[in-house]
Amino acid sequence: MPIDVRPYEPSDLSAVERILLAAYEHAMSPGMRSRLAIDARYAFVAERDGEVAGFVMASDYGGVAFIASMGVDPRHQHCGAGRALMTRLVDDLERGGVTAMLLDATAAGAPLYETFGFVDTDRVWVFDREATRVVPGEADVDATELERAVEIDRRLCRCDRSAIVRGFAREAGAFLAVRSAGYILAREDAIGPFVAAGIEEAQPLLAAALEARPSARKLFVPETNAAALQLARDAGFVQARSLRHMERGKSPFPREVVFGQASLGHG
Repeated sequence: MPIDVRPYEPSDLSAVERILLAAYEHAMSPGMRSRLAIDARYAFVAERDGEVAGFVMASDYGGVAFIASMGVDPRHQHCGAGRALMTRLVDDLERGGVTAMLLDATAAGAPLYETFGFVDTDRVWVFDREATRVVPGEADVDATELERAVEIDRRLCRCDRSAIVRGFAREAGAFLAVRSAGYILAREDAIGPFVAAGIEEAQPLLAAALEARPSARKLFVPETNAAALQLARDAGFVQARSLRHMERGKSPFPREVVFGQASLGHG
């Protein structure tokens, strides 16, 4: 049966959530859902036999794109849907001026990405910890502090992630702490984005976030940032699993300033 790849539409949401639940064994995160609502320029679905069979999306950070949520319905796997989605996505990103593409790959997905020229440059560790379960309140983030965080992120990460920083700051239970050379966002059950120029800035930021949001239990840390790994362990986080961080093209995004990714789907 032929595979048709087309842009994502809001009416596809329930089908996409079903596919990602089957692929990753957990529901679509609030951050990914809000990102789709904000900007679905680079979100695509694959259709086969009149049914949504797969999904992929990317966030454009101004010449740098982070690819996420590649998933194919188990009933339609091994029919070329994943390759068709990646072909359309990569072509559209290149036409949009993106010169560097990043993603975090599972062992199952990495071989496909290698055929598109992606190479391993790092690993990302998923940390978890025992946390207090609370009902999240409304986001309470000061607008001026948020703009400081956006500027710090742009300066340290050398790309424009302002849309996702502002998006995560609107999530339920969002908490923001900012210092002169770093900031941290904590949400209902996860920490990130968490960016700092060094460990001296990162330590008090993490302490503030954990005090304010004891329910935050997940943290996504680049393996190349040894200080970030140690900071997470010292705070009681335990390494649960890792994924391959892969890149296509030369990225200006320095991993050593990342003490916590926004998510596995946003970098």
